[in-house]
Amino acid sequence: MVYLNKKIMKKLSLITFLVLILSTVSGLAQVGGNFNSNDLRSFDIYNTINTERGVVDLDNVDGSIYLDNEFKTGLVLDTNKDQEFGSLIRYNIFKDQVEINFITNENKVSVLKRSTNFEYVLNGDRIKLFLNDKIFRGGKDNGYLFILGNTSLDENQVQLYKKYYQNYTPEKRAVSSYVKAEPAKLENEVEYYISEDDKSFKQLELNKRKILQAFDSRYKSDLKDFIKSKDFNFRGSSVEVENEIKRLIYFYNTLKEN
Repeated sequence: MVYLNKKIMKKLSLITFLVLILSTVSGLAQVGGNFNSNDLRSFDIYNTINTERGVVDLDNVDGSIYLDNEFKTGLVLDTNKDQEFGSLIRYNIFKDQVEINFITNENKVSVLKRSTNFEYVLNGDRIKLFLNDKIFRGGKDNGYLFILGNTSLDENQVQLYKKYYQNYTPEKRAVSSYVKAEPAKLENEVEYYISEDDKSFKQLELNKRKILQAFDSRYKSDLKDFIKSKDFNFRGSSVEVENEIKRLIYFYNTLKEN
């Protein structure tokens, strides 16, 4: 009798295991099924990057190619089909691409076709592909911008955009005892832009005087007084700088409403 129970238990365990496998595969098929197979591709993550100096091992580089090394829960939006679903995503600054992780396996990720049809939401900000040969470097005519904060502003109100890029500095070898060796570096840089129509962009220069050049001249006096009253200098940590920019733009939009 005991022997029979063991056999039954083994069968039940096998059945349970198979059910779990099938459920997982079915779930993944549903997620992937939202997209045309031509729009979604998988690839393996390698610990190297291609630079002008050749292939570089990331273990020998200070800095990360990612905005955040860890995948975060976000949203993938198919604006063409008016569909969305939750997924683990992360932004690759170096390659300027959004990686999707369906099965929590960091060595195997997916990317969607580089298309304006697909957008992403990460940490409350929307990531959107824009076609613009004036903003993006290296002869590129497109790239991703982060739309910060509210993305449903009224017509003629200004929206804030953030562009990430990276500067790669090759290693410096110690050619003598007087020269200290330095590892290769990847340093994150950002630029801020504003736009009222998602098409025409003006870059914000992070200076108390120069930043006003991006705004309508009719409101410059009020903006100047506002900056002075709040003691904004657009310096400090990225959080502090961004908070000052957001407050300035919010004030600017209230001026335009009156």
